[in-house]
Amino acid sequence: MRNTQIPVALHQLIDQLVYSLLPQTTQQKSLIVNDVDQGLLLNTDKNILATVISNLLNTTILHTKNNCIRISAKFFGNITLIHLKDNDKLHDRAIIDSMYQVESMAEKLGG
Repeated sequence: MRNTQIPVALHQLIDQLVYSLLPQTTQQKSLIVNDVDQGLLLNTDKNILATVISNLLNTTILHTKNNCIRISAKFFGNITLIHLKDNDKLHDRAIIDSMYQVESMAEKLGG
């Protein structure tokens, strides 16, 4: 497999993904807030990262209604933690179960 790691502006990538998921978000009467620092760059495979984040957002959207979903990111040494938060606690089990689908993609990124 070819190494396709390039600097990725995480805030801009998330903005693009949020825009692409706007119909689903609107249907669920929810809102996504991008709290990622605009200067945060990740040296990674953009396509895999986009797929992982898109799946996380989509799963969260599908299991919540009338809610505000916030996404943020922090560096801890050589680890980047991407955090999704909403106020709906009823869907935790469904989200945990669906995360196994993106686990292998995240592992390809080193997560």
